[in-house]
Amino acid sequence: MADFLTLFQNYASESKISDSTFAKASGLSRAYINKIRNGKKFCKNYEKMMKVIECLQLEKNAEDELKLAYQMQLSDDNGYMIVDAVSQLIKSFASIAMERDNMILVKEEVWPEQKIYYYKENIMIVCRKLIEQEAVKRDGHIRLLMQSGQVQIQEALKWGLRNNSDFQVDQLIGLEKTAGNNYLKKTNVELLQQLVPIILSQQKLNYRVYYHYEWMTSYLSIFRIASHFLITGSQVLCINDDFSQAILWSGETSVTHFAKVFDDMIRKADMLYFTSADPVGVYADFFVDASDNCPAYTMGGQPCLGIAANDAMFEKYAIDLHSNEVMQRLLQFNQKVRQMYHTTTVVAYFTRRGLQRLLETGWLEEIPQELYHPLELEDRKALIRNLIDLARKGNYEPHLIDEAQFDRYPVGLVIDCYSENDIVVYYHTDFVEKHFIIKEVSLANCFYQYMEWMRTSSKVCSVEETLAYLENLITV
Repeated sequence: MADFLTLFQNYASESKISDSTFAKASGLSRAYINKIRNGKKFCKNYEKMMKVIECLQLEKNAEDELKLAYQMQLSDDNGYMIVDAVSQLIKSFASIAMERDNMILVKEEVWPEQKIYYYKENIMIVCRKLIEQEAVKRDGHIRLLMQSGQVQIQEALKWGLRNNSDFQVDQLIGLEKTAGNNYLKKTNVELLQQLVPIILSQQKLNYRVYYHYEWMTSYLSIFRIASHFLITGSQVLCINDDFSQAILWSGETSVTHFAKVFDDMIRKADMLYFTSADPVGVYADFFVDASDNCPAYTMGGQPCLGIAANDAMFEKYAIDLHSNEVMQRLLQFNQKVRQMYHTTTVVAYFTRRGLQRLLETGWLEEIPQELYHPLELEDRKALIRNLIDLARKGNYEPHLIDEAQFDRYPVGLVIDCYSENDIVVYYHTDFVEKHFIIKEVSLANCFYQYMEWMRTSSKVCSVEETLAYLENLITV
């Protein structure tokens, strides 16, 4: 997304509208309008600036884009960066391939006691070989002190996690301490985007990511020359800051020493995300009641339909309800959510394709399929009817996602922001089903800010348009 000044200058130039016309429409002086055109002034009077923008008589999409750019700059000069970064992260789920790889024959390398490597390309090859060799071991374990972004390392980790369910990976990263700086928040979101494919690759709970704020050299002053480490069961590779030089040590003494350093560091760090071994544990264990003053948001192919189901419907379709502890926890969680709807406005974004899939299959996106039978057609329509009733009462605000504007929302992705402190992600395809929750403050805040922006953006339909679509859907 371009910044406000660039957009305004382009549209104003194309329109040929004079400073006098802008001034007459808005009540601003011609001299002030001229300074806005030249980037010397930024008008903070919202009402007057909206009149300037409307004076351009742009098409709706262009006008919405310009208004959004203005609103973002009004609140923060770099605010648009967060919207763009989170949008790119959400879209990236659609391109994550999760099919299992065929196990490749890993050549057993004979590593020297000590060797120095030069040039990034050579170092990346060594990293990949070390990871692949460790990944095929029954007790394989990698400790990684490294930012994500190195493609060969990411691919080797994904390959190992997908193909060996017992392969363990612990990674320590550095996040920016944002203190409200949106540029630094954007950096954290981009780092999360690089980590997500690895998070989704794990078959068990065996990829753990820890973080400190800022980069690790501030905590490892004695290792400033080698700020990245890759530790296996029998080797340690220390890499300098720009990946131009690395030294490999083999032997039990070196591994034990660096493993202890790493383990001491993660004891002082925080976990980036949490997950659970059971299908609804991540919801039940980490659910936080939303604030009465703070709307809750949910985004997915379907509009969080579980909240519209009564307990009788759960009993009708649940598999072994009374003996299934997981289902009992799901019922308890849904009761909490329904209570939340009475005290908090819940804003839901969803797609036409997701609703069509519901009517065709009877599966609810946010509930793991192994817990229940697909719903009969009449009950599928009943859920949608219940959502319409909730919206009419005022505590539920549904919005269809304009997929032409959004470039197709990823199938199988559900994101919930129950408060400004939690992001709950549920992603399922034919190859993967994962729940995880992120509580890191800057990332949670970015997602929440993005959800707030969606509410008034051109990427979603109005509540009235959405309700009309839902009414038509269940009467056809």
